[in-house]
Amino acid sequence: PFVAVVLVAIAARHLARLKRAVLLPLTCLLVIVPITIRNYLVYGEFVPIHIGLGIVLWEGIADASGDRFGAVALDVEVAAQDAVLYNNPRYGGTWSSPDGIARDRDRVRKSMDIILHHPVWYAGVMLKRMRDMVKYSAHAPLVYKIAQTRTLQRTLPVKPEWESLVGDDSSLTFGRAIFWARPVLRALQRLIKEPMGYFILVGAVLMFVASWRRSLFLGMVPLYYLLFQSFTHTEFRYTLPMQYFLFVFAAIVWVVLIGGGWAGLRSLSKRYMERAKLKPTA
Repeated sequence: PFVAVVLVAIAARHLARLKRAVLLPLTCLLVIVPITIRNYLVYGEFVPIHIGLGIVLWEGIADASGDRFGAVALDVEVAAQDAVLYNNPRYGGTWSSPDGIARDRDRVRKSMDIILHHPVWYAGVMLKRMRDMVKYSAHAPLVYKIAQTRTLQRTLPVKPEWESLVGDDSSLTFGRAIFWARPVLRALQRLIKEPMGYFILVGAVLMFVASWRRSLFLGMVPLYYLLFQSFTHTEFRYTLPMQYFLFVFAAIVWVVLIGGGWAGLRSLSKRYMERAKLKPTA
């Protein structure tokens, strides 16, 4: 539905484009409908694709509030909580079975009750999640603190819980082979990374001024993620697809800077050559 609204807005005055704008979400719907029908035939319930909204809302509230509302942040904790809440030990095995549909819908109701009673707080939570979505270096589990930039000595990981993720060093073989390039690549990475958020914003404004339709088309996926993913639950891996579109906006600024700088150099060179030709000879 979100894609349909955006595409209709872009193609409002062009009938042919408008038809295609409606056709795209309709095609998506036709692809999904067999799954929904199958779910209804098997479970006797309307489940568009799968359950899971309830658990991501509940765990997202726990991440943002701690134990303020009684929510828990891990799947195993949710299952254990359900076993106590419903007085049914079978629920302690997993959050999704048995009676997964009913249990997840209960979590949706509990979560929405909290959100509706604390709308200002939850709006702040969403804004923080949006900000975290564009922190490009804050969620890399293979980034280690290096005691000295020119040595291979490895200290503890940036976060202790990442130690178990990188126990096997075989994936670092190639990195060790080109470790000599670390200072240069690190400087280049910092040059690109630090202004990334600002470049995305400036690039989006520049493209919007040049062509608001193209800007809205490219921004359709990031807007969806920022508005809807931030409402449910944010893990950085969930938001990776939107980064490819945001990088386009950042690239616009780099093109303007490099292209403008090159054009300026050519102009100066041309003026210098013209002055050299006009300079009288002895």
